[in-house]
Amino acid sequence: MIAKRSIIAAIVGFWCVMNFLLVKRQLAAPPSVITLKSTEKLTDHIEEWWGVFYRDEKIGFASQVITPKTKGYKLQDRSRMNLNMLGTMQPTTTELDMDANDDWMLEKFAFELRSTEIRFSARGQMNGTTLQLTLDSGGHRSSRELKLRQAPYLLAALKPYVVTQQLEIGKKFLFPTFDPSTLSEQVTTVVIEGREQLRIADRTEPAIRLRQSFRGVSVVSWIDGQGRTLKEESPAGLSIIRQEMSAAKNLPAHAVSLDLIAQTAVPVATQIADPQTQRLLRLKLGGVDLANFRLNSGRQKLLQDRLEIRLEDLKQLSLPKIPVRDPLLASYLQPTRSSRAITRTFKLSLHRF
Repeated sequence: MIAKRSIIAAIVGFWCVMNFLLVKRQLAAPPSVITLKSTEKLTDHIEEWWGVFYRDEKIGFASQVITPKTKGYKLQDRSRMNLNMLGTMQPTTTELDMDANDDWMLEKFAFELRSTEIRFSARGQMNGTTLQLTLDSGGHRSSRELKLRQAPYLLAALKPYVVTQQLEIGKKFLFPTFDPSTLSEQVTTVVIEGREQLRIADRTEPAIRLRQSFRGVSVVSWIDGQGRTLKEESPAGLSIIRQEMSAAKNLPAHAVSLDLIAQTAVPVATQIADPQTQRLLRLKLGGVDLANFRLNSGRQKLLQDRLEIRLEDLKQLSLPKIPVRDPLLASYLQPTRSSRAITRTFKLSLHRF
């Protein structure tokens, strides 16, 4: 059961990364977010295809179509990935349709994720700074409103938007962005690092090197003068590379060898003896900036790079009776935006997404 939950949660986590590689973390004390007016409007229909790679092994493909409208733009994102998780192949597809205004700000979206174990969809419509959401997870439908600080930019549209602004090289710009795949709002820092020649397949193309930082993750993109992505890399070993449609859709016939969970698991230097009988675990953590993780709460205590985990004594806990009807606890029973899909789909198939 634990392994299966890990597989499903990892699929969702992987797409959150892949959907232009996002992970949640609020930037500490950021300067004021800017809202720019477009200095130039894209007028051409743009269609892009990429191969998706994990540590240089091809695992799927993705595409994006941008269509200018009379007022604004329509964007369509599609992806297919074959994920190896704990030795089990998980084909996963996503579809994302979005509408933006002339300044590339979100107007509405429709997102769907499908896999062997998962089916989740979300629709959203902006009303001022309120995002009205309709969710469908495993046949369970719900509606709610998400109060945003201001109308956000679309993550998928941020790069073509930035190119039209002629932003200063080396200067940081902050944008409010929204990720439909995780239903989360964040602040994205964008820095144009310079221009360089990029080798793609047998061609060398002039490229703008762009760095996006959001919630603790830094992603480097190489884009052309129209904001089309030539290549993108993340610290997790994921990358996308522009390809012709036929080449992008050509996936390996053999199974993907790299196991995503095994490759991203945190290794322990010393084997833990009899882990099921241990009541206290002390770990020394390294190789990562611990400021990006909430580790000091509840049964866990973090002091610099030392993490202490204590097993709770369930007999000492005052547990409410099920079903829980105490109105004081009602707010704790509501799903969060980031976990709602996981918890609801889990109910259908071994507690799925």
